[in-house]
Amino acid sequence: MGVQVTVWPRGSRRTRTAGPLGVDWDGSTRRVGVPLFSQQYGKLTAATASTRYEPGFGGFDLCSWTVVPYGGYVGGLMRPGDPVQMTKGGGEVFFGEFSETEPNDDGTVTLHAKGYAYNLNDYQALFLDPVDGGDDVSYPTTQLGATTAPVSSDAARYAWQYAVYDRGMPITNVIGSTSSWGVPLGESDMAEGPLTVGDLVTAVHQADGERWAVWGRTLFVGPDATDPMWSYAAPDSVFGVADTDYATTVFVWYVSSDLCSVQPWNVATAYGAGDVVSDGGRWWQALVPTTGGSAPSEGLAWTEVPTAYRKSDFALGGATDTAGLDRFDVREVLVDYRGLGTILDSRATTLAGGLLDQVKGRFILTGGFTVGPESGFASADGGKADIAFVRAGEVLKMPGLRTDQGNLMDSDATVIGKTEWSCQVEGGEIASESLSVTPMGAVPRDLGSILQGAPLDATGMAAGNGKRAA
Repeated sequence: MGVQVTVWPRGSRRTRTAGPLGVDWDGSTRRVGVPLFSQQYGKLTAATASTRYEPGFGGFDLCSWTVVPYGGYVGGLMRPGDPVQMTKGGGEVFFGEFSETEPNDDGTVTLHAKGYAYNLNDYQALFLDPVDGGDDVSYPTTQLGATTAPVSSDAARYAWQYAVYDRGMPITNVIGSTSSWGVPLGESDMAEGPLTVGDLVTAVHQADGERWAVWGRTLFVGPDATDPMWSYAAPDSVFGVADTDYATTVFVWYVSSDLCSVQPWNVATAYGAGDVVSDGGRWWQALVPTTGGSAPSEGLAWTEVPTAYRKSDFALGGATDTAGLDRFDVREVLVDYRGLGTILDSRATTLAGGLLDQVKGRFILTGGFTVGPESGFASADGGKADIAFVRAGEVLKMPGLRTDQGNLMDSDATVIGKTEWSCQVEGGEIASESLSVTPMGAVPRDLGSILQGAPLDATGMAAGNGKRAA
């Protein structure tokens, strides 16, 4: 089966139709001009296409193709943003937009395209507020938008509708959960600084325990897939302990609200000069006798003081991986939460358990591997797989395999995190091809990096307000 690359030169003529969350571009009218085939301006010699499905990014990633140009390559033939499609035997391997041209020293030209997932990070997350009798105003926003659309032409538009409807973002359909899109991410839907639409989509769906990916021009959101799509007996060498560092016990050092001598400020309590209270996770000393009025963090009767807790206010909570103690060496870590204000003992235990889930050692896939068309890589039902159409985000099953320590895998299935398909072409047909697969979570994790972000996550939990930081 041959490989073909098609590029559609962009034109100015395009139409809009109402979609589930804004506007769909009519693809037949956006593709203006005569399609260009790689075989028309040069002989195709090689092609690659990759996909990614990771936190903050997903979908068709990048593709490249190399040609021997006929009579010299004309660099202005294609422009950044021109739609690009790569097919194998009529099936779609890649769909995105042209990005750049790279002339090579051997006289060939390599052309590059990027998937539409990148567009989410090309557009700012802005709220459009139409103003009667004046210029419309745009604000940075932490709200993607309402879950019902289309919006009327004279209504305010949130980040998604504004990016698609008014500024032409080419991702035109959404499949999956959008229930959180109408809820501001943060204290206000007006952000202090601009975010990209991609940043906002990532933040919203990470808070919901979901991921996103773009296939074609459709944004898919939802939890990780569970049904296997593919099957492969990967070599034993790619199994082991996933973490470069791990912990069997996580201790949390915190200020216990059950023990603490510094009590939260109470509007109904009379305080004397010199009294110390906690408010907003900080400590305040009364300058003058005061009752009621503004909270210490907002009033003039109080001054902020360094930590006022006694050693007896501190407590250690922890969580232990009992199964891990039997499989790994003992390794304990301590996370300092004392700067977060008072925390309930039950909350400290919950925080310790959540951290442990992230850093405990486990036997899973720890590396990627490369397969060919005759390597035994198969569909989940045992049929022969065309490796060009395996993509990130799908589930790979490897039953019954053991690690190099002789232990059964914790799981015999994994979500594919990255793929890269490549081929060599001779005489218009594929001479050889291969697929590189990197399972989700296979990149070794760094314990310090995981724990470094813990206090930021814990701040909202300690405050008990349920707010999510953008």
